[in-house]
This record gives sequence, C-alpha cells and structure tokens, in this order.
Amino acid sequence: MTWMRFSISWISPSRLKRWERRYGSPILEPTAFMLSPKQSREFSGTYAREIFDALPECMTVLHICGNTTDILKEMAATGAEGLSLDTVVKFEEEIDSVSDSVLIGNVDPVRVMLDGTPEKVYENTLDVRKKMKGHEDFILSTGCDLSPKTPHENIRAFVEAGKAKNKTLKGCPVLFLRAGYFSVWEIRYNGPVMSICRK
Repeated sequence: MTWMRFSISWISPSRLKRWERRYGSPILEPTAFMLSPKQSREFSGTYAREIFDALPECMTVLHICGNTTDILKEMAATGAEGLSLDTVVKFEEEIDSVSDSVLIGNVDPVRVMLDGTPEKVYENTLDVRKKMKGHEDFILSTGCDLSPKTPHENIRAFVEAGKAKNKTLKGCPVLFLRAGYFSVWEIRYNGPVMSICRK
C-alpha cells in the first residue's frame, strides 16, 4: 500500500502534463490474481482507480497476470478503459460481464509467439479474432509482454493475421500489439482510437 500511495503522490501537475502528451497510463499488476475479489478491491483496485482518476486525459489500461476470471468485475471497477488479460482467461465467455471495458489480448506470448512457428502464430491469431467476432469491445493483442527472444517472423505473422481481411473475418476485431519492455512498437492514443507506430 505504501508503494501505491507513493505512486499516487508522484503524479504532480507538471509530470502529468508531460506524461499525458506522450503516453497512456497502463498499470501492470503481477500478483492480484492471487487475491479474492474483496482483497483485490481493497489492496489493488482502490489504488489503481486513484491513479487512473489522476490521469483523465490518458488511455488507461490495467493488466493483471494469471487467471483473473474471478476478479474481472473488480478490475473493471477501477475505471480502466482497457483490461489486458492473460491467455488463460476465456474472452468469449467473459466479455459480456465487463461491458464497460475493452478486453485486450489473447494470443499466448510464450507457447504461440515465442515457441510457435509463424504458421501456428498466424492460425492462432485468426482463431482468436474469429472467436471474438461481433464484439466491438475487444482489441487483439498478446496475453502479456513479448520475450526479447520472440522471432521476428512470428511478430510479422501476428501482424499479418491481425490485419488480414476476407469474408470469414468480416466483423472480426483487428490488431493491437503490446508495447512491452522489449517491443519495437509504441502504442498511440488518439481519442477513442488506439494505434501502433514503429519506434
């Protein structure tokens, strides 16, 4: 809790202006999946909401690793515009339970992106898009940050599958590539539209 209080106090008006011009406001929370819904609200969600409230012009995204199915409503209650979820969460079953937030994911960053072939990446990415067909509150991404060892060919296959258009994909969501620590992509926010730009 002390760290969260420090984070909130750090957001001064001058820092806020510089931050808002360039970045969104993602919170990456690696351990909250171990909490009950009540604990998640008390020890994580309350502070995440305060941070998001202090950044009104930023794109707000909350990422929690692991199976967060039981705390999705608490995650949405933080006011995050986007909920970035791990691969184990079944988006097609859960998206209607958090209708005020956009779900971001859900290609496996390890078994598919790191260890898979370009063909497997392409197939899996199309499969995720097809499962989420008709859902406007979904943005295609990976379930977590990409490893720096992720083959470039796999990233290319992901991008190509994310942009692919044909009759069977009509109405399927399109691409959003996670920035991550090691990625060569930068997320840009323009009004309601999130886009990616090469750094």
